[in-house]
Amino acid sequence: MLTNKELLVYSLLIEGYTKSEIAQMKHISIKSVNLYTANIFKKLGVNNRVQLFVKYICVSDNLI
Repeated sequence: MLTNKELLVYSLLIEGYTKSEIAQMKHISIKSVNLYTANIFKKLGVNNRVQLFVKYICVSDNLI
């Protein structure tokens, strides 16, 4: 469902890193991080990081 790059960005977002930190850590542009984040949100049906985290918690706890 998510590409390898999207999975990487997803895991770092869940860990609480900012988009700027992710870009610096992974030596990619902030524009790329924004694109990956938009794709993640669309594929997972969320609109923001809070919803992303809630969905992560629910899936991790088998609530959905």
